[in-house]
This record gives sequence, structure tokens and C-alpha cells, in this order.
Amino acid sequence: MSELFPIFPNDIVQQVKLSLKLPEIMNAIVTRQIVATLAARFHIEVDPSELQQAADAFRLRHNLSTTEATLSWLEQYRLTIEDFEALIYAETLQSKLSEHLFDRQIETYFAENANDYSQAVLYKVTLPDPRTAERILRAIQANVMTFNEVVQQYTEEENRHQTGYWGTFTASEIPPELARIVFTTAPQICRSSASLIYVERLIQPELTDVLRAQILSDLFSDWARQQLDRAELRPEL
Repeated sequence: MSELFPIFPNDIVQQVKLSLKLPEIMNAIVTRQIVATLAARFHIEVDPSELQQAADAFRLRHNLSTTEATLSWLEQYRLTIEDFEALIYAETLQSKLSEHLFDRQIETYFAENANDYSQAVLYKVTLPDPRTAERILRAIQANVMTFNEVVQQYTEEENRHQTGYWGTFTASEIPPELARIVFTTAPQICRSSASLIYVERLIQPELTDVLRAQILSDLFSDWARQQLDRAELRPEL
């Protein structure tokens, strides 16, 4: 027979404090309050069809394709159906407020910050130490050997078929000193500590629906941080 461990609301509050997540949670609470206040001011509402559409999209994102899966997920997070509806409503209201505040700014923001959304297709091979990496880089630059030959020589056998492919990254996803090299010059091979990086190509961004949504989220996040900086938080704990 398993031992019962009761958990009370005060226990949860204390654990939130001890986990050092209280500031994060308070910011989320105040952000939700700010959204609700401004949405009311601008007469922004969520109608039942929008709520249903948002709920369907949420279940799709979280692989909740059946009623049983949804109920199990609710049980895992100790949510009632009413809690779930409140969650979807809050997300949808925030989305609609974001569009109201920033939709007309997206194209201008994209034009001014397009480089932040450029991507680089990178290949990488890690060598024993920086000195070896520098020596081999010079050999490649002198056409004594190729990047692919280095990959075949220094990559474990089971990974050689990948030819050193590292991934596709924006500037913010790689170290700043490497980003400055990758995104300011033509495709090349460069060194980062003991690794050689081959820049296969740069991908210029297009303002797709996905990127529009990302920019809208970025604009809202920046705005929300500014609101929180000016807000006076009074937790009644």
C-alpha cells in the first residue's frame, strides 16, 4: 500500500518560492491582467467560434487527438474543463490584442531587422585542439585538402554520412563572434576554437505567415517587458 502525501495550496506557494520561479510567475500573472485590461479598453472580445478554433489548434499542437488523451492531459496538470477554457481564452485574447497593437508594424519591423531573421546553413567538424584546427584551416585555404576530407578523417565512422552537417541557424542561435563572421562575408570556411565551420549558403528571409507570427510574438514580448518594468507588483502571499 502506497503512502499518501497530501499537498496543500500553501505547500505549492512555498515550493514556487523555493524553486526561484516566483518572479516569472508573477510577471505572467500581471501580463495576463494587463492584457485583460487593455482588451476591455479596446473592446476586444473572443467569440465562441474563435475559442473553439483556438482549442482545436492547441490540442493539435499537444497531440491531444482524442477525448481520452485530452482528459489524461488535464489530469496530469490538475486542470478542470473550466481551467482549460480559461487557458485557451487567455491565449486567444492575448493574440488578438497583439494583432490590434502591432499588426501594422510587422512589415516595417521586418524591413528594419531582416538580418536578424537571415539563416545560415552550416557544417562543422571538431578537431583535437585549436592549433590543429588552425593548421588544417590553412591547408584548406591553400587547396591542399578539402573540408569534406577533413570531415571524413576526423568524424566517427557512424556519422560520416552526414558530411559534417551542423544545422540551419539565425545569428542569435550561434555564438556572437561566429555570427559576425558567418553573416557578414560570403560563404567560407572559418575557425571557432577547435572547430572548423563551413558556411554553405545564406538564406535571405521572406515575410511568410510563420515569420509574421514570430515577429508579432517578438513585438508583444518586448512591449510586455516594458509594461512590467513600469508596473508595481504586490504579491499578497
